[in-house]
Amino acid sequence: MSKRKLTKTDVARIMRALLKNFATKKIAISNDTLLSNVLGKGDGHAMDSSSDNLFKSLTKWSIARNGGDNRRWPNDWLYFRVDQLAEYLMEV
Repeated sequence: MSKRKLTKTDVARIMRALLKNFATKKIAISNDTLLSNVLGKGDGHAMDSSSDNLFKSLTKWSIARNGGDNRRWPNDWLYFRVDQLAEYLMEV
């Protein structure tokens, strides 16, 4: 039995679900959400525990766990919208 290939829509859904855990403000999470409006650098208690690092790691793990490929993320990914990053990750 073969697994269904992960799509851009699937990746965006994974990211939206994870972002809801990081949103401390009353931010509506959607495909248009700018990642830097929810995530930050240096907001954790240790070097790798900032929300941007945790989100990236959890997203990469979720993609791999669901049969997707772990691809290189752009350096400026925090300034992407959810749908833009999902598309980028599926095209690289």
